[in-house]
Amino acid sequence: MQQSSFSRGYALALLLLLLFWLAPLVAAAVPQVLLNGELLPLTPAPLESAGSVQLPLRALALALGGEQAAAWEGEVLDLKVNGQEIRLREGATEVEVNGSRRRLSAAVLRAGEDLYLPASLVAELLGYRSVWDEEKHILSLEAPLARVEALSYAERDGRPGFSIVATRPLRYEVRSLANPPRLVVDLYDARLAAGDPPVPGNSAIRGLRARQFAPTVVRVVADLVQPVSFAAERDPARPQQLNLRAYRVVTRASFSRTEGQGRLTIQGSAPLVYEVKVLESPPRLVVDLPQAVLQAAETEQAVDDPAVAKVRLSQFQPDLVRVVLDLKTPLSYRPVLTEDSRQVALELLDQVVGLQVEEVPGKTRVIIETTGATAFSALHLTQPERLAIDILGAAVSPQLQPVAGQGEGPVRQVRAAQFNSETARVVVDLTHSVGYQVVKEEGSHRIVVEINRSAVLGKRIVVDPGHGGADPGAFGRSGLREKDVNLDLGRRLAEVLQNRGAEVFLTRSDDTFVPLYDRAALANAQQGQIFVSLHANSFRHQYANGSEMYYYPGNEKAKRLAELISDELTGLGLANRAIKANKEFVVVREPKMPAVLVEVAFLSNPDEEKLLADAGFRQQAAEAIARGIERYFQEEGRAAAAQ
Repeated sequence: MQQSSFSRGYALALLLLLLFWLAPLVAAAVPQVLLNGELLPLTPAPLESAGSVQLPLRALALALGGEQAAAWEGEVLDLKVNGQEIRLREGATEVEVNGSRRRLSAAVLRAGEDLYLPASLVAELLGYRSVWDEEKHILSLEAPLARVEALSYAERDGRPGFSIVATRPLRYEVRSLANPPRLVVDLYDARLAAGDPPVPGNSAIRGLRARQFAPTVVRVVADLVQPVSFAAERDPARPQQLNLRAYRVVTRASFSRTEGQGRLTIQGSAPLVYEVKVLESPPRLVVDLPQAVLQAAETEQAVDDPAVAKVRLSQFQPDLVRVVLDLKTPLSYRPVLTEDSRQVALELLDQVVGLQVEEVPGKTRVIIETTGATAFSALHLTQPERLAIDILGAAVSPQLQPVAGQGEGPVRQVRAAQFNSETARVVVDLTHSVGYQVVKEEGSHRIVVEINRSAVLGKRIVVDPGHGGADPGAFGRSGLREKDVNLDLGRRLAEVLQNRGAEVFLTRSDDTFVPLYDRAALANAQQGQIFVSLHANSFRHQYANGSEMYYYPGNEKAKRLAELISDELTGLGLANRAIKANKEFVVVREPKMPAVLVEVAFLSNPDEEKLLADAGFRQQAAEAIARGIERYFQEEGRAAAAQ
């Protein structure tokens, strides 16, 4: 009986001891986690302590986002959950979310191969609502999910693509995968509405697929015809619509030359955006086309051209097509518009690469070196005196520097600048007005400006406008006064000669009277080399016409000067009346230099009076007299050189 009581007591004690050891296990029943009402399997399991649930972060990320959603990097755990990038470590009281730090109300715990945080903090980080049912040991997480309602094919500006429509704007992530080529779009905080995606119907996409990849992630997969990058953007008018467009397709690049003008043409499936770089060593033109993919039959094209060797195309980066024009010589370019908006067209511009000034007997040569362009136009500009040579289809080399003239030649300096997008301008700054011609040098890419060195350069010339002041000279039938014609003609002649480098002295520069002997004395005092007295003729009969010259008898140089001036005036259509010797005229007898008196035309002739009244004719007459003077000094120079 005592033994039986002992046995019962022993058994009771053993039972109490067993209950003591099992009690913690019963209390520590494993909590379940539901996401939007569905069981979320987590391994390792959540921990429950003092009425609080600790969630395993790595296991949660894997359950929500798949195998790529969590990775250890040393002691740091990197997570990708619902589009959030989270970094945290054991014992930390702060966490990094999308690059920004956030403080935690509890430290990160580690158990085994996972890190734990209280469920309330996890829900806060993810934007979820959490409810803990302590009696049932169930943690309910509620994520506000949008519905993905429609997928559709779309094409805009020649760019194929597709659109995703949800009930509100969604966070998303886009990835390109290979073997086979496909585009993956993950939509976070989303669920897939009922309905099948559209059938294939697009030049770049074989088909579209969609599924509920994770409880809060919808995955859309576009199976591609071939690898191609896509740009994703929200529709400005409908933010809940996500548009994905294939990058522009580059199908061809070619080089051609028409009427000497080289052109690079790039063809795309849609209007192309581009950036051009001019590179050296070796010379080449590089065209980068962003947001573009290459689908060209030829990626390299040899070119039979004096300036271009080859055209090359490549997919330089996944989203960048590069077109390279290999050049044989440095060139520039200008963009041109074409009728096809999907084309990029660049016209090649040869470069002006060298400037040179050289003095040769009787001439100054300005040599313009180009890489090929030789079409030009030339302008004579005044105030100040200069020549402008416009080279068409050319650009100025960045390395080109101005050059100075040589010695006492007519060129001050030669400089170049870009006049407009397709014209390089070379400017020759002059000391005075010159005669010139511009020629293309045969067998080269050089343009040569030949400047005739003026024979009057440095010569001392006295110009005498006849009459003046109280002496009006002859009158025309309209009242035109000879003194006024002579003064204007004298001023014009002086300007022409000065522009050609002569030193000119006027016996009068305004409407004043200067005695004849004073005129000759002024010429002698200035040590003039020639003396030219200007007049307008008159006769009692109005039919008298033409120009008339006078010189002192026996002065052969003066006679020759008169002949040359008369010859040039005859070129204006004036009759050559005569070249006469006269020993009575003070202005041809008293100067100690070759002196001539020029009767340009007759004021008494109505037709010639009209000519003399015209400023344009007086300018022509002044230039004709200046040419005669220049021819005189040219002959003098040749005679002196022959001695």
